[in-house]
Amino acid sequence: MQRSFVLAGLLLTLCTRPISAACIIEANDDLVASGAFVTDQTSGLVWQRCAIGMEWAANESRCIGEPEGLDLNAAYDDAANAGDGWRIPTGAELETLL
Repeated sequence: MQRSFVLAGLLLTLCTRPISAACIIEANDDLVASGAFVTDQTSGLVWQRCAIGMEWAANESRCIGEPEGLDLNAAYDDAANAGDGWRIPTGAELETLL
């Protein structure tokens, strides 16, 4: 019986955690958007605003289209083919967006 309560409590915690996490995310003032790109003023990194396969629609202020859903190897290839220093970000770099 006690095991059921522990399992139920664990499931409740796991189900509610994403909701509470979404509430504590604050805007990053170091990010400056310009067209299809966002620049991190602290690190100097430039990010694409939209996923691969999508494009920035300035008149709608959103990304349109369908993301390609690349696996990691395809993402590395796509970044290499994009040229001009584009690459896959590290985990630490991704965290700076939060």
